[in-house]
Amino acid sequence: MAVARLAERLGMDPVVLEGYGDRPHTRSDHLRLAAGYLGWKSAPAGSTAM
Repeated sequence: MAVARLAERLGMDPVVLEGYGDRPHTRSDHLRLAAGYLGWKSAPAGSTAM
């Protein structure tokens, strides 16, 4: 369901996304890029602040 919605928003066929994440670091690489684009910062290790 999520893949179909994402594909629709991107204007592509869901089949194109079938292999997404096959490379071990694809998801973490893309998350890092998106977080940088959005200006998100990592919480310090051991942080409990919300």
